[in-house]
Amino acid sequence: MAEETILYKFSLPELAQALIVRQSLHEGLWGIAIQFGLGAGNVQAADDPSKFVPAAFLPIVGIGLQSFPKPVPGITVDAAEVNPLRPGLPLEGQ
Repeated sequence: MAEETILYKFSLPELAQALIVRQSLHEGLWGIAIQFGLGAGNVQAADDPSKFVPAAFLPIVGIGLQSFPKPVPGITVDAAEVNPLRPGLPLEGQ
């Protein structure tokens, strides 16, 4: 019997919310930032495996949070809404 694959899929706002909570951010508009690298090389041609053609590669080299000056629907998350500072709890590092 084949093993079942478990897949957890997250939207960009869901990822931003998780990172906002992880970084203990309580204010500001934040969205996911994806940093791409650029590489190049030769690969086998799809129509003739005996030939090679130049190709570009765009690897993801980093994922993080970026602050935004104004809301962008479907991208930004308000830290004050998803991770409000609760009265009586000390701030991180205090």
